[in-house]
Amino acid sequence: MGYVQDASMRPVLAPDAGSQTHPGFSGKLSRLMIRVERVGTLSVLSLALGGVSLILFARNVGSSDASNIFNKGTKDSGQGVFRYGSQLSVQTWLAILGATFGLLSYGLAGTSTHLFDLWSSWRTTRCDEDPGLDYASYLNTQPRAPVTLGFLHGFFIFVFLRYVVVALGIAASIGYKFAVVEVTYKGIEAIPVGHVRLRLPPPRAIESGTTSPWVSDGPTLYQNRAFSHSVHWNKTESALCAPLAIAMVGWANCSGVFHALDSGTLVTREVVMLATREELSTGPVVTTEQSGWNRAESSTAGWFRGSAEPAVIHYRVVDSNSTVQIRWAKRSLWANDSFESGAQQERIQWHSTYKMRYAVAEVVRSVKNSSCSEVIDGWETLLAESKVPIEIQSANASVPSNDKFLAAMLYIEGTGPRDGISAILRSTMATWGAQIAGIDKHTPRLGHAPSNNEPFGKESTHKTQRVGSAHSKVEYPFYDGERAGKQTGSYYAAAEAFMGLGITAIVIAVARVAIGPPMLTSWMGQHVSLAMAMASTTPDQKQTLEEMASGYCPAEQKLGDLRLVTKGGEIRFQFEKLRRR
Repeated sequence: MGYVQDASMRPVLAPDAGSQTHPGFSGKLSRLMIRVERVGTLSVLSLALGGVSLILFARNVGSSDASNIFNKGTKDSGQGVFRYGSQLSVQTWLAILGATFGLLSYGLAGTSTHLFDLWSSWRTTRCDEDPGLDYASYLNTQPRAPVTLGFLHGFFIFVFLRYVVVALGIAASIGYKFAVVEVTYKGIEAIPVGHVRLRLPPPRAIESGTTSPWVSDGPTLYQNRAFSHSVHWNKTESALCAPLAIAMVGWANCSGVFHALDSGTLVTREVVMLATREELSTGPVVTTEQSGWNRAESSTAGWFRGSAEPAVIHYRVVDSNSTVQIRWAKRSLWANDSFESGAQQERIQWHSTYKMRYAVAEVVRSVKNSSCSEVIDGWETLLAESKVPIEIQSANASVPSNDKFLAAMLYIEGTGPRDGISAILRSTMATWGAQIAGIDKHTPRLGHAPSNNEPFGKESTHKTQRVGSAHSKVEYPFYDGERAGKQTGSYYAAAEAFMGLGITAIVIAVARVAIGPPMLTSWMGQHVSLAMAMASTTPDQKQTLEEMASGYCPAEQKLGDLRLVTKGGEIRFQFEKLRRR
């Protein structure tokens, strides 16, 4: 394609091989491709791809379809989790958006130039009675012209429009960085069993510099790690009430699973060791010296209603039926250390028996500060209980140093039956747990209960957290609460804005192709050739210049040499014909 000139020296589009008629579909496709190429292939594709990317981004903002998350909703109603790619980091999504807005910026810059060329072509093809294009103003409006020169001596509106596009590009490059966020959502999420690591409380009071949970846990604490209590709550006498039951559960470690800002509960199904109270009564007359009994004393009042006298506590393990027996009486009954003589008989004030069994329980733990080690006391639900006594190597085996710790704990001021019996049972259960771990039996190990069966018979699940929260859709273990920093998403308002911007970009791309290429382009080579053609007086040279006068054809290699000659401080322009070589 080339340009010819009429009498008024205005360029007129002349047909060439690219505009010839092609039959059938291939001809239409060929003409379309030529049209897109002359409009600007990269510019149009940048708009189209950028627009499609923004539309897909907007459609991706919603609720994640992850199969392990149920009843999910974002904490901020204005935010949504990505349906696909929510596991990608914020930086990854910002890189994707950065590439998208880079395409749009390039496409819009080409659009502003295309618009200017269309308007300029329209001015050059108006009828002879109307003024044509002010060519000096046109050249002063070119992007490479100085800014001040463009505003003062060019077409102001187009210069202004060009910088508006630049400003919009800068604003978009800043704004999109706030569109992707780490979404805090509320939901019920299945956690892989291997991610919740359970271990038995160490039997030693202190192991590797860490205090064992059997020492630090208690019936009135809210930060228990491996023991859960069922006790009587009474404003005035709760400390005098022996625990109803104590369950030894796994000491949980969820390192790397939860974010520091996560807040909720972790629910597991575990095989636990359960101590249930079978008997609480006043005891018979017994001798003060009994085989197999351990003795400890309290320091002050706390064991008897209405009495400030310290207590003497006896406890022992009966391995024949896996029970722990505990009794206590006023210390004055063993006056003059008659406990050592074995001659005196006294009435025991209270006698309590606890039976040790395996059980399957739903255990609830608090999740905060990236940790799941805190058991919520009293929230465990007993699903099934074994009827078979626990078998261990030696029921009376104990860690010698633990007896000293236990005696010291019972001697603490204010310790009563609730706290003292709990300490005795916790020490015994931790010791038993260590022995059970070394026995190769078919009995399910303490820890996560097998998911494919019910080891102790039919389990009662109608009061469990799983049924109440997730309608039995989620498997154990599962997390119920807020999750922060795990999934990425965006604001719904940003998604709507991106949807509108994406549609606009596609409409602009289609409109540019439909309108077609302008006759007059902003390509510098076209305008140099036009200027030289108008100044040329040689027919041969004029014909050569007209061959390259199109904005869509390459410059010919027959134009001559350009020289800038400096003489006497002045620069002179010289254009010499191509020398024959």
